[in-house]
Amino acid sequence: MQPAKKRVLCVSDLGATCEILAAALARRGYEVVTARSLVTALLVACGQDFSLYVLDAEVWGGAGARLCESIRECDPLAPILFFSSAAGAGAPRKALEAGATRYILKPDLVGLVEAAHDLASEAASSPECTGLARQ
Repeated sequence: MQPAKKRVLCVSDLGATCEILAAALARRGYEVVTARSLVTALLVACGQDFSLYVLDAEVWGGAGARLCESIRECDPLAPILFFSSAAGAGAPRKALEAGATRYILKPDLVGLVEAAHDLASEAASSPECTGLARQ
């Protein structure tokens, strides 16, 4: 029996960002779901199981941290990785306080893919991060 494919939800209001992230993560063997609206992101995040979430701090005028908090209510254990160009104004601090696991600055796509792989692998090997947190 093959192990379950790791699923990632990538959230960005920019279509090109979604496409680039999806392609980079799919090459590493991830099943990638993208969301480009806040409503879609919340519905998908709280309605399905994911190994990892990739969010942008700047989505919808800076709503990334609030989205992270909402995802944490649905899925308190899965890793949440921010991939954003927002370096100033405390964006990384806000993301981490909202429950993010890690914050990678754009345009470090290689760093993002490596961090995603590390976080998803750690979560997969942790018994408490197997989707049971939703039950």
